[in-house]
Amino acid sequence: MLNTILLVLYLAILAFVCAMVIWIMFTSKKLTDKIIGAIAIILFLLRLLLVK
Repeated sequence: MLNTILLVLYLAILAFVCAMVIWIMFTSKKLTDKIIGAIAIILFLLRLLLVK
């Protein structure tokens, strides 16, 4: 029961962070910020899909 609650909380926080990185990536004008954001998004999405 507690594991399920913690997993849902973890995934919700991770989805929020992922959304913020996407927002910053689209509003940034620097190419390096976009590349770093894309790499971070890949890592966050793999974690969000529970792929380790």
